[in-house]
Amino acid sequence: METSYKGGNMTTCFLIPPKVNSPGILASGNLTKILTYTMPHLELQLALIFTISYSIHYFLKRVGASLFVSCLLAGLILGPTCLGRYETMRKVLFNHESQDMINTAARFGFSMFLFLSAVKMDAGMILKTGHKALSIGILGMVVPLAFSVVYEKLYRDDFPEENERIANLRAMVIQSFTSFPVIACLVGEQLKITNSELGRLGLSSALVADTLGNFGTIVLSLVKRTNLFFAIKNGIPLLIYFLVLVFIIRPAMLWVIRRTPERKPINTSFIHLTVALAIASEVYFHFVDQMQFLGPFFFGLAVPAGAPLGSALVEKFSPFSIGVLLNLLVTTSMMRADLWLIISQITKLKTFTTAILSINAVKLLAFLTPSLFAGMPLIDSVALSLIMSYKGVVDLAVADVFRDTQTMNEEVFALTAFSILCNATIVPILVKLLYDPSRKYAGYQSRNISSLKPNSELRILACIHRPDNVDSVIKLIDVCHPTKESPISIFALHLIKLVGRSTPVLLCHQKQKPVSNSSSQQVIHAFNLYEQTKWDTVSVQTFTAISSSQLMHEDICTLALDKRTPLILVPLHRTWSIHGTIDSEDQNLRALNCKVLEKAPCSVGIFFDRGRLGRRSVKASSHVSVVSLCMIFFGGGDDREALSLAKRMVRSSNASLTVIHFVANDNKTKSSTEDKMLDDEELEGLKQISARNESVVYRKYEVNNGPETVLIIRSFANLYDLFLLGRRFGIVSAHTTGLSEWSELPELGIFGDFFASKDLKTRASVFVVQKQKQINRLR
Repeated sequence: METSYKGGNMTTCFLIPPKVNSPGILASGNLTKILTYTMPHLELQLALIFTISYSIHYFLKRVGASLFVSCLLAGLILGPTCLGRYETMRKVLFNHESQDMINTAARFGFSMFLFLSAVKMDAGMILKTGHKALSIGILGMVVPLAFSVVYEKLYRDDFPEENERIANLRAMVIQSFTSFPVIACLVGEQLKITNSELGRLGLSSALVADTLGNFGTIVLSLVKRTNLFFAIKNGIPLLIYFLVLVFIIRPAMLWVIRRTPERKPINTSFIHLTVALAIASEVYFHFVDQMQFLGPFFFGLAVPAGAPLGSALVEKFSPFSIGVLLNLLVTTSMMRADLWLIISQITKLKTFTTAILSINAVKLLAFLTPSLFAGMPLIDSVALSLIMSYKGVVDLAVADVFRDTQTMNEEVFALTAFSILCNATIVPILVKLLYDPSRKYAGYQSRNISSLKPNSELRILACIHRPDNVDSVIKLIDVCHPTKESPISIFALHLIKLVGRSTPVLLCHQKQKPVSNSSSQQVIHAFNLYEQTKWDTVSVQTFTAISSSQLMHEDICTLALDKRTPLILVPLHRTWSIHGTIDSEDQNLRALNCKVLEKAPCSVGIFFDRGRLGRRSVKASSHVSVVSLCMIFFGGGDDREALSLAKRMVRSSNASLTVIHFVANDNKTKSSTEDKMLDDEELEGLKQISARNESVVYRKYEVNNGPETVLIIRSFANLYDLFLLGRRFGIVSAHTTGLSEWSELPELGIFGDFFASKDLKTRASVFVVQKQKQINRLR
């Protein structure tokens, strides 16, 4: 059955296969009949492309290769380099007639990729870019491009034919440009260093270079016109486009955003209208004789980054347009590259190869030189130069456009595609070898509570995820008893998930305005009020970090390093209801806490408030409200760190401290002689304090195994307001025998996990401490 609609000279056939009596329609010999229908043909092509791409990626991802490289290799396999040399592939599966449909889908995916990449960019960052990123971006763009023009003039005689000269210049221009979407994919998805200093500098420099390159392309395309009337004819519509974009479209978007209630999704009709205008801008650029893909890119720059519009566009259209269509573009573009031409035309391509290698060397030097003059270390400067020289999907798509317009011949296209494959494979490996963002945290300077003098200032980096975390942090700070002689400095970091933008943001609200987020403003206001009530004992600085969940730990660790804090305070991923049952769990927060514990340059405390800390008991003798603290001591660096904090807390007359010391009856506990000596020294000092201060009590229990320890802890679990524990991760002892198999949350240690479990019915709050890991390794 065939249904058709005839209009004018066009017949549109719906893709319904004919009914036949033969049951062997799918038998050999009838495949060609099936492929005469456009939709089954396209589906078969897609199935083959993605099966090969993801099969390759299944193996290559284990060695750190990206999906982009896997799609390139799939294109080589399906193209004339390998399987495309056979007639079945070339004339049946991927015949010339079927290319229009798949190419249209792939090119649409590329347009959406550029649009969404621009949506995630914050164009206003260019005005805030420092001199370092500005100089790196400008020199890295201008110097290679100028070298390309000079090289083409000097070696014009090596290209006797006009088309060869044009092809050579096109190939060098592709190597000269730096694309922000490509660098953002490398830094964020492959290297995962977006929040590092090098990642931020790379993104800022790439933004400057890409913006300069795109506007330069438009200006040059107008200037090179020999016909002045033609240049003006195309230039005026472009000027009108940018004026409408800046003074009408963007203000309209901001108006709609202001009218959208916070935390409410933006109207779907407005999202669809935005995408329709982005696609229309591509058509507009085509009619004014510009590279049509620049239309959606510039339109995307006008869209306000982040929630609610930018994030909605990214969440709605990224999975299909980038996850499917863009990968399709990579594979189909590479399918056009015949690498056998490089071998057969090696003599002819020697000059082209020299040109490509020369421009890449100049580009590396152009990025390296300003980095070194800015005072960056040599290794970091080389890593940054490699990042900025990375090639990706934008470069491949531009080369494919040049091939389609016949301004780049088949041989040069194959060479360019091969150079992109080599670059995309080698550069990430070299950068990972040269740059480790966590190495700056590995210091030999003590950054922990134990190393502080008794009355010195205590600096705490408090991580806030939700406004209700503020109340818990303030309760704990009050228990730490800040005084004029021993003040506390709080660095409150509000962490917001990065959605709908490429570049992370770290704001200091003493220097910059608060972000337009009500929860962030609540956090800032709450800490400002607290500082006013404790103005002589507590100082507060508030920060906001907008970052991806996978990289938030970089912001936390970097800020702790910059502010020289001996303690990072993070909330547990679990929350409890007023009835004592688990209310919610955030696995992203749990993963973040684990990364902070692993990478932190100082001690880390995980705090969970189960509701009792704010309800103080009253001491019968004096009728004064008092906070009852309990420190459970087993031994080791983490326990000593927790004990140091407990000693600070008990300096207040409104706090009582009970230290429960568990001792194993046998000698199965594996601890060094130095650890035991340090434990004995700390406990001896505590006993002396207990003899002078009746609010400090020391108790000792001898236990044989883990269940006996748990039974004793359970007996006093409801007698105290706050428990302090050392994490003691990985320490084998008789106190924990038989308990490690039941541990659900290893980041809390065995007994921290016990206090956070569903089985223990207590309202007491718990603070689990891990001492600075670098210092632990030295001892």
